[in-house]
Amino acid sequence: MIFSRPPFLASSQRRSVPLILLGLCLFLSGCLQKEGLTSKEVMADFVATLGPQAEGALVEEGYTEIRLKDEDRVVLGTLMVTDLTGAPEKLPDFQKGTVTIGGLPAASATNLGNETNVLVGDRFHFKFRSESKRFHEDARIDWLKSNKIALDKLARSSGPPVTWLVSLLGITIVFLLVLILVFKMQAFLALLIASIVVGIGAGMPLMDVVQSVIDGMGSSLGFIATIIGLGAILGKVLEFSGGAESLARSLIKAFGEKRAPWAMVLTGFLISIPVFFDVGLVIVISIIYAMARDTKKSLLYFGLPLTAGMATTHAFIPPTPGPILVAENLGVGLGWVILFGFIIGLPTAIIAGPWIGCKLAKKHFIGVPDASELGIEDQREGSVMELPSLKMILLIIGLPIVMILGGTVLKLLIDQGTLTNNPALEIFIFLGHPIVALIIATLVSLYLLGTRRGVGRDKLMELSTASLAPAGIIILVTGAGGVFKQMLGDSGVGQTLADLIASSPFSTIVLAYIFAVIVRVTQGSATVSMIAASSLIAPVVDAAALGEMQKALVVISIAAGATILSHVNDSGFWIVNRYFGMTEKETLQTWTVVTTVISVVGFLLAWLISVLI
Repeated sequence: MIFSRPPFLASSQRRSVPLILLGLCLFLSGCLQKEGLTSKEVMADFVATLGPQAEGALVEEGYTEIRLKDEDRVVLGTLMVTDLTGAPEKLPDFQKGTVTIGGLPAASATNLGNETNVLVGDRFHFKFRSESKRFHEDARIDWLKSNKIALDKLARSSGPPVTWLVSLLGITIVFLLVLILVFKMQAFLALLIASIVVGIGAGMPLMDVVQSVIDGMGSSLGFIATIIGLGAILGKVLEFSGGAESLARSLIKAFGEKRAPWAMVLTGFLISIPVFFDVGLVIVISIIYAMARDTKKSLLYFGLPLTAGMATTHAFIPPTPGPILVAENLGVGLGWVILFGFIIGLPTAIIAGPWIGCKLAKKHFIGVPDASELGIEDQREGSVMELPSLKMILLIIGLPIVMILGGTVLKLLIDQGTLTNNPALEIFIFLGHPIVALIIATLVSLYLLGTRRGVGRDKLMELSTASLAPAGIIILVTGAGGVFKQMLGDSGVGQTLADLIASSPFSTIVLAYIFAVIVRVTQGSATVSMIAASSLIAPVVDAAALGEMQKALVVISIAAGATILSHVNDSGFWIVNRYFGMTEKETLQTWTVVTTVISVVGFLLAWLISVLI
């Protein structure tokens, strides 16, 4: 079933809610397109947005001529803007054999000699005529790139009003939440439907809406699907070999019983890099039970630090799906996300785990539940192999992280001119690409934890295949998130939001956190929260022209917001509730508090660093 029946809605009402909202968007979108030529006032506003180097020599209804000057007031060229609504017969000439100039669609072969022609928004014809050799072909393209926001804004002036686009965004978010919460619709399908509602409501041609769905799915999955798939295989091999258990036992032995919570938070922090949260908890839970029995302490004394470490890494550090998706949506390299994920994540996990978690354990004594009643199975599938060494596990977990960070640092040094690019450095940067690094790490894990220890090829094939089943669901959901982002961009809704936010008193990193918190609290899933928040904030990030480090901190801010207040609508809440044998009230008083601490501390650290750099 796609969705279940909510008891408080009649059958006809359940069917009518999505249809009414979709019909409202269809009706209003047909009334939104402004008729006639662009007003003289809009043209004058456009000239003003280009800055002091642009001078409106002629401003009329549907037409303007602009003199472009340099810092010394020397004329570089003339820009003529024509609203083709007044000459619709000319529009087909610009729609044949289109190419891209400066990120904008343009008729083919239009950047030659001293003239450039560009069509913006399928309506406005921009013609450049150079009056200086300095304003050559490349210079005109650079001007287009630097003024793309102003050009897009003019194109949107002929479309739906800003108030409707903002209202449409609110309607769509509510619609998305209704589909997931009320109708229990799978997030993949709900995101696709919500994306189509955005496109239709914004007045996009129907076939363009379909094309945006295709483009969004394709552009987002090329990188994300590969990373998630490789990470899933790596995690499955680590799970089967007993690597997570080996890590936990080694760290407990190294830290000692008195500092066991520190061992647990570090165990959770490292395990969740390649292993999903629920699987990691099941793998280590028997060790937690044994420690609680031996010491006669509350299960939470060991369990909350462990889950605090796991929840932090699961949200902050790739190759877990959430931060990968957000990084891709915001266009930031995974190396920066990993770096700040460690810098912010480790102290956050320590504060939430050994500090807050242990204090909560003193207030709430939880005994060890009966494992047989919980149906906990041996994750090693009856394997009699010895546990792998700590060094081997740290090598496998750390290898891709070090390679990705190394590639990021080298690329930064080359971009800054500190190092000169050469074939050797190109090889190292290639090896540090996330896809290549994870392929190498996965092959190393298959050999060291599998083949070298006597595991047959058929078994390794079985493990690899089994790992991709849950990964497939995550990949489809993240792909639908890419569609949502694409539709926000193609419809102009995202850029309209960016324009409004640019004048608000809130910084991008604060708004990103707020978006993620709102979606997280209402619908529960951290992954869906990250998808929605990153899709909404992506146009704002583009408009703000943030650097790589600042964008990476926005990723961490979204991850922090998507971690807050884990409660009854979050699957993680019930996993902890079940394996710790707590009541719903006890889980709210402990686990929910820990996730809120992770969220607030993680966000504050990200915000503080963004202010300092």
